[in-house]
Amino acid sequence: WLISAQVVVGDRGALYMSSATPSVYVFRTADGTTYDQVSVLTVAGMTYDMGFGTEVAVAGNVVVVASYAGDAPATDGVYVFRERDAGAAPACVSPETETACRDAVEAAGLDSSGCGYPFAKSYGSGRGCYTYQSGKWSKCGWWSTSGNPTGAPGGSRERVCAASAGGHDLVATLLTGVKAMAVDRAGATIAVGSDEAVKVFRTTDGWDTHTEIEITAADGEAYDYFGEAVAIDGTTVVVGAYRTYYKGKKGAAYVFRLTDDGYEEVATLTASDGAEGDYFGYSVAVAGDSIVVGARGVDNNNGAAYVFYTRDGGDTYEQTDKLMGQYEFGTAVAMDGGSFVVGAPGGLNRDSGSATIFGPPADGSDDATGQGAATASVGVVFAVVAA
Repeated sequence: WLISAQVVVGDRGALYMSSATPSVYVFRTADGTTYDQVSVLTVAGMTYDMGFGTEVAVAGNVVVVASYAGDAPATDGVYVFRERDAGAAPACVSPETETACRDAVEAAGLDSSGCGYPFAKSYGSGRGCYTYQSGKWSKCGWWSTSGNPTGAPGGSRERVCAASAGGHDLVATLLTGVKAMAVDRAGATIAVGSDEAVKVFRTTDGWDTHTEIEITAADGEAYDYFGEAVAIDGTTVVVGAYRTYYKGKKGAAYVFRLTDDGYEEVATLTASDGAEGDYFGYSVAVAGDSIVVGARGVDNNNGAAYVFYTRDGGDTYEQTDKLMGQYEFGTAVAMDGGSFVVGAPGGLNRDSGSATIFGPPADGSDDATGQGAATASVGVVFAVVAA
């Protein structure tokens, strides 16, 4: 994900590498040519199989990381990291290994001569590094934080923190199922889709506190796959429900708008020529008055992207364009202003993917988009981002 001269890269840990630590790396550039790593984001207790870093986003001064473990749903959720103010003290980071704990003790100028004894034991999902500095004890070890990395060791033990992993601190943990995630440009609203529902989390104080609103479709049914694609622009949330091979359904995209009472469903978008198995709603994007919906199953999986436009502030939408491409075109879509990008994984062998960029109409009208497209062959395409 790239925006505002930052790149965020998720490395959730190789599937079969139990020693891998899932991490997210933040890079920044001042000249648009060279990038420096400024943060490494981790969560205490996360292991290689918990899916931390499955999806990432950056907006404003926050980095948002999705964790989708599948087999370990207790850790599924979204983790919000906020960039630390210049000069502010870093949050306490718990060392995750015996060596790291010993190093942190020594870095703090404390006695590490007795370190090592408790490390062979398991102390729950969260661990903190401590040392005794009074009486006859001069050892360091773990105590269980029960998943709370800011817990206290108690007794005469003194907590020891590792050096900060960078310029970001974990400020919010939003535990919920995750199939898709979208973040608004200000970083103050996060939509998370999972299991036939979407939860929208909103903050007004930089994620010190937040509210949660659940969104469902008025005509929703099981196996609609509502929420496996989400997009946000301002107060508008678009949710895809691609409804594959079930009761003859052809897929849909639902448009919600924020009101004083929550998110109100204002429109249901469908393809003018939709058919069962089109996967319409597999991907969605929204910017201003335009919405793009991907349908990767159209025309024997060649795929398509449908463009919708509103002339009345979102009360109604009309389909203004249908764009076709190569194999599974429409698997991913993204928008920024009047331009958008459509991704296609590429070929039956997934070896020649493409990202096609569509610009606004040459005549400046709002009747259609997508004229003057440019296509880049980029190998396998999993997702696209426009900024």
